[in-house]
Amino acid sequence: PLSLVACEERFGSWIVQYGYANNVTPRKLLQHARVGADGRIEMAGRKFGTLVVLFEPLPPPELLDFLEKFTGNGGRLIWSGPPPRFDLAAQSVLSRWQRLFGLKALQFGIEGQVAAGRSVQFSGPLVQVSPQVILTEFLVDLTYPVEPDTGTEVVARLGKKVVGVYRPMGGRGSTTFLGFRPRDDQSASLAAEVRTWFEIL
Repeated sequence: PLSLVACEERFGSWIVQYGYANNVTPRKLLQHARVGADGRIEMAGRKFGTLVVLFEPLPPPELLDFLEKFTGNGGRLIWSGPPPRFDLAAQSVLSRWQRLFGLKALQFGIEGQVAAGRSVQFSGPLVQVSPQVILTEFLVDLTYPVEPDTGTEVVARLGKKVVGVYRPMGGRGSTTFLGFRPRDDQSASLAAEVRTWFEIL
């Protein structure tokens, strides 16, 4: 995610080294992809039913249009990290983004909240996902508590704070917001295997 490097120069491609996923920037997605009649993204001769947004605090202006069409036609969208308040054209997008994910309100200030050492507990459709510890106080590990709206299911909590919600869109479509960085350390580089992203997907 280019936005992460722009917001904090210490973070780079290691954030997205997942062998089971295909990575694309938002600009290239908008340039080359289209939503097919079956609700899947068609790009480079392949079809994708799930789209994950890893860190996009300032999305391109057309991205929300694309995401609304994708989920409205049956696609599954997972957004992790900070909610966007403005797009790259400096237009406010927060209320529109909140409607997409079924959120009544944000429960944090301008920046996210530090939760280093605390554990995310999963529920609902993600109840089988193992708890995950938030590692650091860095930007990449800030958390973003929210208040869900009617029809939106809580799927992740940090104590009493809601940091994950799931909203069915009718048919196969859905949106999921994860207000934290799901980790995936299957190489056990910190002495324990962590499969959070894999289990979520």
